[in-house]
Amino acid sequence: MEPTTCTLGYDVVAPAAITSYVTVDAAARTLKVNIADTSLTSLAGDYSITINPKTSTGTAISGKTLTVSLKIVDRCEPVLAWSSGSTTVTSVTTATDSYTLGDAEKTITWPVRTPDPTRCVIDYNVVIPSTITSYVTVDKTARTLKVHVSDTTLTSLAGA
Repeated sequence: MEPTTCTLGYDVVAPAAITSYVTVDAAARTLKVNIADTSLTSLAGDYSITINPKTSTGTAISGKTLTVSLKIVDRCEPVLAWSSGSTTVTSVTTATDSYTLGDAEKTITWPVRTPDPTRCVIDYNVVIPSTITSYVTVDKTARTLKVHVSDTTLTSLAGA
């Protein structure tokens, strides 16, 4: 009697959010995850994919389950950028500027930072000291600060 070949199969259980991006080649015993659409940033997160082997008749083989931990990251997330260097932002030196009490309104513009990949969004965090918040307005979209103090007697603001 000639031995028969036993062909194993696999049931792969992936979370619903990523099922359409997971492919399995049972013969090659490979699992592939392909999310080419970089706009799907909502998929970033931790996932567990379970691989259950089964016999050629479909019977589960107990005790041989494999769990694959998968972390999907968005290249624009700072944690990944800091750890792998895969996201960069051009560094532009800004000049020091000054304003003299009583001068006309002055607009100070800071240079645009260009991210790579370019789909990443940069949000600027501008901190104005509390002593001058009444005299400085910020427009993060235009990347400007407008400074105007009409009262020249506010010398306590000098150097604030």
